[in-house]
Amino acid sequence: MMNEQRKPEQDSGQAYWVAGLSPLVPYLGGVLQLVLPAILLQQARSSPSRLVRENARWAANWNLTCFVLTHSLAALCVVIAVISFVFEIDGLFTRAIILMCLACLTVVVHLVVTTIGIIVSGRRVFRPVIAIPFFREVEPAPEWVFDSGRAPLR
Repeated sequence: MMNEQRKPEQDSGQAYWVAGLSPLVPYLGGVLQLVLPAILLQQARSSPSRLVRENARWAANWNLTCFVLTHSLAALCVVIAVISFVFEIDGLFTRAIILMCLACLTVVVHLVVTTIGIIVSGRRVFRPVIAIPFFREVEPAPEWVFDSGRAPLR
C-alpha cells in the first residue's frame, strides 16, 4: 500500500510551480528564475500526463513573463534616474521611483500567483490570465515513431 501513494511532482505539476519561488534564493534568484523553469519544462515535455505538461508550460510562461516585466521596469527606472541626474530635470526622478515601486509590485504579484499555482495545480491546470505564452503546447512524440534509429514503424 505504501507504494501506491502518488508523488505530487509526478502527477500534478506542483513542482514546476514551486520553481517560481526561485527569486527568493539570495544572489542567484534572478538567474534561477530565468533558467530553472525552462529546464523543468523540457523535462516535463516527455511526461505522459497532460496535467503535468500543461502546468509546467504555464509555470514557465508565468516565470518568464514576470522576469521580463520586472527587469524591464527596473532597467527603465535606472535609465530615467540617470537622465534626471545628468540633465537635472525636475520631477523625472519621481517617475523613476514610481517605476521601481511597480517593479517591486510585480515581484509581490509573482509570489502570490506562484503560491496560488502551487495550491491549484494539484487538482487542475492553472493558467494565469496575464502570462505571455512564450512556450507553446507540444504533444509528446508517440513511442512507436522511433525504434533504435531505424525507420519509423507504423
